[in-house]
Amino acid sequence: MARPTTKTELLQKMDDELSKLHNTVLAIELPDRIAPGACDDWSVKDLLAHLDAWHEMFLGWEASGSRGEKPSMPAPGYSWAETPALNQEIYEKTR
Repeated sequence: MARPTTKTELLQKMDDELSKLHNTVLAIELPDRIAPGACDDWSVKDLLAHLDAWHEMFLGWEASGSRGEKPSMPAPGYSWAETPALNQEIYEKTR
């Protein structure tokens, strides 16, 4: 599929990509999903937890913006230049 240009296409692309991710994770043996090494010291589980945390932040930004507020981006107490520290905090919180 080419780059989505409509809401329907975007939703379909999201479903397709989530399905690919799901199938990729299912193809990995369970013990290997929690073993470090998927990305440096992070496991597949760590990567998925990290992805989930960023999705939750995005939903918070969207909700805040929908209320006419200015979202705290990327997270309270962090600037975009500090995302490595934010990512480390997410890792420590979810591992």
